[in-house]
Amino acid sequence: MTGIGRLMDTTKVKRMIGQCDDPKEVGEIIKAATNRQALLCKRQYQERCLEAWERVRVLARNATLHVCAGGTFLGGPLQRGDSMTVIGIQPRVKRLWARLQDGTSYWFGPAGVERYDLRLEPPASPIGPNERKLADSLGKALDTAF
Repeated sequence: MTGIGRLMDTTKVKRMIGQCDDPKEVGEIIKAATNRQALLCKRQYQERCLEAWERVRVLARNATLHVCAGGTFLGGPLQRGDSMTVIGIQPRVKRLWARLQDGTSYWFGPAGVERYDLRLEPPASPIGPNERKLADSLGKALDTAF
């Protein structure tokens, strides 16, 4: 068991909540649980960003990175399977500079490295040309709608 398991298990907490008769108290419990969940999710995200940065911070210039993110990005220049070349790393500001296949340069902080899941190994299933066209057209439609 993790976390609450050391003090009481989930069943006991649910049983205690089930004995609560005041809607206001139940609302406070819900708010506390929601706040705790948000804090835990934020910590996990920060840990993933730190792990992602540690993965790329020592890469040599001209190393090839691949976008391995599981989803599809609506609009934007990068999709799963795209590759880029490292052109520099600024360790103090935690910034990775890369040149995309079309020649444009981008920088990625730890959150960007995590978001695009930049890795040395190419993804097992890169995005296909039809998916890419669909993502581009949806991105353009969303840009004009908003």
